[in-house]
Amino acid sequence: SLTSLQVFYVWGNQLTGSIPSLTGLTSLQSFDVDSNQLTGAIPSLSGLTLLQLFYVWGNQLTGSIPSLTGLTSLQKFAVSSNQLTGAIPSLADLTSLQLFHAWDNQLTGSIPSLTGLTSLQSFAVSSNQLTGGIPSVTGLTSLQLFYVWGNQLTGGIPSLTGLTSLQSFDVGSNQLTGGIPSLSGLTSLQLFSVNGNQLTGGIPSLSGLTSLGKLWVSNNQLSGTLPDVSSLGLVELRVWGNSLTGNIPSSYGGLSSLTYLDLRWNALYSTDPVLVSFLNSKQTGGDWQSTQTVAPSNVVATPASPTSMNVAWTPIAYTSDPGSYEVFRATAPGGPYTSAGSTASKTT
Repeated sequence: SLTSLQVFYVWGNQLTGSIPSLTGLTSLQSFDVDSNQLTGAIPSLSGLTLLQLFYVWGNQLTGSIPSLTGLTSLQKFAVSSNQLTGAIPSLADLTSLQLFHAWDNQLTGSIPSLTGLTSLQSFAVSSNQLTGGIPSVTGLTSLQLFYVWGNQLTGGIPSLTGLTSLQSFDVGSNQLTGGIPSLSGLTSLQLFSVNGNQLTGGIPSLSGLTSLGKLWVSNNQLSGTLPDVSSLGLVELRVWGNSLTGNIPSSYGGLSSLTYLDLRWNALYSTDPVLVSFLNSKQTGGDWQSTQTVAPSNVVATPASPTSMNVAWTPIAYTSDPGSYEVFRATAPGGPYTSAGSTASKTT
């Protein structure tokens, strides 16, 4: 009966039970019940044309995300960290939308079109079970954060050209293919993560990305050489588990701010003892050189029984010096991966 109610905030308590019906509350502008212990479904939002903020994240809600059609005033919508299922509804009408967070649920289906959402600043649907491709983000010039990691997405990474406000981009732990798009002009970019996909090609130029602090491209099929990092203040660099080759540029000796480095399982080298020593001081585990090699070819996994598999490959031609193959396993697509053991030698 509270038809004049505009703002309702009860977040951060220990409330239980379900969210009551909001039907008829046509004056409602802000509704925040996050960080409680609420259960049940999200009620219908139909007719709440003045609604600008809707936060129900951090509860135990079930069911699906209701239709958002007609909510033309909606600016911030967060339903993360619940137990929601079903698909993400259409966002086509939400021309005022600035924030859409639905991470850490059990959502399925595809990511809806984001075309025309020119006010969108933060989009996070990570850690769900979403499939299909990443939609176009062209024209989303206000976009600052884009997180879709930890799903089952396929296809390529869309063009990021023109996203000059973009600060954090994470599409890791999916099944993406193709190459890494150009990062040219992304002068606000601080985090770029494509870990744990099936990407090929090289790492693009990082020239001009003076804000870039974290570059995570591990566990792909990337090739080519490491890009120049002159004038960059990288804090974390993760490139392990690719097929990168060649001499490490001398500019890597200037990464004095590095707190995490992982160069393992590539074919990188350096003949500069000062650079080698510096990289060893930054490398996790302290030794990056002993893992550098060419990748084995013809890797094949076949079922052996209902609970086991055979993994076979053609060993590398280089047999001098000690070494072995380390096998990693994951119980879900994209990881996380843990070591399943090592072979006795690299002739296996």
